Amino acid sequence: MFGNVLFGLIALIQGHTAPLPQKAADAAAATRPAPTKPVAPAPTPPAAPVPTPTPARAPAPAPAATPGQPAAADVVAGVQKFYNTANKFEARFRQKYTNSVIGKTSTSDGKVYIEKPGKMRWDYSAPDVKYYISDGTTLWVYEKVNKQAFKQSLQNQLLPVAITFLYGQGDLAKDFTPSLDPGKFGGKGDLVVKLVPRQPTAQYKALWLVVDPADYHVKESIIQEVSDNLNSFTFADIKLNAAAKYSSDKYFKFVPPKGVKVISPPAQLPQPGAPAGAPAGNDNGK
Repeated sequence: MFGNVLFGLIALIQGHTAPLPQKAADAAAATRPAPTKPVAPAPTPPAAPVPTPTPARAPAPAPAATPGQPAAADVVAGVQKFYNTANKFEARFRQKYTNSVIGKTSTSDGKVYIEKPGKMRWDYSAPDVKYYISDGTTLWVYEKVNKQAFKQSLQNQLLPVAITFLYGQGDLAKDFTPSLDPGKFGGKGDLVVKLVPRQPTAQYKALWLVVDPADYHVKESIIQEVSDNLNSFTFADIKLNAAAKYSSDKYFKFVPPKGVKVISPPAQLPQPGAPAGAPAGNDNGK
């Protein structure tokens, strides 16, 4: 809050000259003496001016938020509340992955379905058809064109931070240092908050959330990897709870189609949001 500095007004006190006394007349008419010239009194010297006080220096004001715009902490709290109350989530998504070295961006489209606790389905429709399906216990990655599916326990998987906030998992305020960062991402009227992990991680440097100020849902999430590559998800046609009319039994269970090779890799599976062409895992002979 900006402080107000008050300045005093300096009054200069000026002296005034006293009036001269009236001339005196001699009472003797015969011997009238020459009139005596009145002696003017010494002028009153002007009072010394009051020294100008040195105003106290006001402390530097703290930066203020734009009028009408919530603070970064309030935006984070709004996002957390929105997704904490969403038990079912459905949306179209567009993923853009930008390689910072060569400046090339790959784009993928699809639909996402999420249900607490831990159920999710990412259906990629373009440019390649692939699926990430979890029933809360097992994660499947199904590559239709290659006729292969990867299976692994969800307990061993580390989902990207750009996705886990959709579950309402974790505490954004506890895990990140937030700051408003408008201009680089989002559009006019959007709230953009930058989240820097309080504990350094080998996965990413920062996460940006482009937030709708009407209800604090996330319109776009952008993750900056340690390599400075950018991985973004834009969400549209969002449906929550009763409005998300997909079938839980159908969407979160996966049975490999006939002729599909099932692989259980010992390594980390590729995750929703991995760049196109990322290796899916190692064939262990199964």
